[in-house]
Order: sequence, then C-alpha cells, then structure tokens
Amino acid sequence: MNDRAVCIKDREESTRAGLSSNLESVGMSSDQCDSILLSVDSLLHDAGQMQRQCRERTEQLSRKAAQLQRESAGLREQSERAQHDMVRIRRQLDELIQTKAAFEARERQAQKLSKQL
Repeated sequence: MNDRAVCIKDREESTRAGLSSNLESVGMSSDQCDSILLSVDSLLHDAGQMQRQCRERTEQLSRKAAQLQRESAGLREQSERAQHDMVRIRRQLDELIQTKAAFEARERQAQKLSKQL
C-alpha cells in the first residue's frame, strides 16, 4: 500500500473507533453499532470506488480532449491548404478563360480576313 492508502486506512479506523464509542455512549447495542459500522464501511468503500472511477474518467477525458485538439489543429491546416489551392485554381481558371476569349477573338478575326480574301 502506498502512503496515501495507509493514511486513508488509518483515518477510517480512527473514524470507525470514534463512531463506535459515540454510538455505544448513546445507548445502542453492539449489534446496532456493528450494523451501522458495516454501512459506513460500505459507504466509504463505495465512495473510494467512485473517486477512483472519477479520476480514471477524468484522465480518459483529458486524453480525448488532447487528441481532439490535435485533430482540430490538423483539420485547420488542411482547410488552410485547401483554401490556398482554391485561390490558385481560381487564378488558373481565370487565365484559361482569358486565353480562350483571346483565342476566340483571333479566330473570329481570322475568319473575317479569310472572307475578305
């Protein structure tokens, strides 16, 4: 057992002993005292389990939060790259449209000259 567990166990035993003497001084029978002490032990045990479960769940959630933060950062980077790609593609498309328009204008001009000859 680690130091914390020993400390908790000592505190529980001290509390149990104090509770037992208090209950007996109130005039409770030994069986009643034992029953109450068993209930207190059960509650303490349950509380300890719940505390451990909460700690474990907190650790799991912290790991998941860190993972989600990493994934979010990765998605932001991908989104930025996609936006830059879209800007580049739009520029290229504009250039192609201008080139097509210039080509069509020259083609019309060539047809006019051909008709004139």
